[in-house]
Amino acid sequence: MKKVVIISGLIVSLILASSLFMWLKAPKTLTLGFYSDSSWGVRNDKGYSFIDHAIKEFEKQNPNVKIKPELSNQVRKKLFAHS
Repeated sequence: MKKVVIISGLIVSLILASSLFMWLKAPKTLTLGFYSDSSWGVRNDKGYSFIDHAIKEFEKQNPNVKIKPELSNQVRKKLFAHS
């Protein structure tokens, strides 16, 4: 009986360990909202260049994580959709 309990415990432990390993290795996507527009309506063509650069560097250092940016207009629509 003790052997059955020990073997069952080992099997469950192996299944949990392999599941955790697979979960940690699975690609993940982070959705981040950014507002870098001008609040005064002044056009800024380079407003998102620093965000693009930061995302590229982050994804290079963290290959299993992808960043999905939501930029000004999308963020504004979501923030004020329920108003």
